[in-house]
Amino acid sequence: PNYWPIIYVDQAGDWALPGDGRGTLVVRNNMTMGGSVQWRGIILVGGTLTSNGNNTVNGAVVTGLNVLLGQSVPASSLGNGNKTFQYNSCDVAAAANAFGGLAPLRNTSADNWPSY
Repeated sequence: PNYWPIIYVDQAGDWALPGDGRGTLVVRNNMTMGGSVQWRGIILVGGTLTSNGNNTVNGAVVTGLNVLLGQSVPASSLGNGNKTFQYNSCDVAAAANAFGGLAPLRNTSADNWPSY
């Protein structure tokens, strides 16, 4: 019940979310949500997100990240059906905790940290 995994999907073309889940989902290309699936946490999509059906996301969604790599990404589509995309800071924090924290290293420097 306390497991919030980091999942990376490196699949060419569209990838369909197979069912409910939670954690941080990173999809390299396009993602499709169909049926009545629910996700809690963070969703990061390199390409487009197409949502068909009655989907619920509690957390945060960012799409079109491949633009940062110089790629052309078309607009995402909300498709049809009822959607609930709601920012939830508790679910975002729980998903982000899996990344751990910053740890200072001896004999190194960082010019953007105000203090250790």
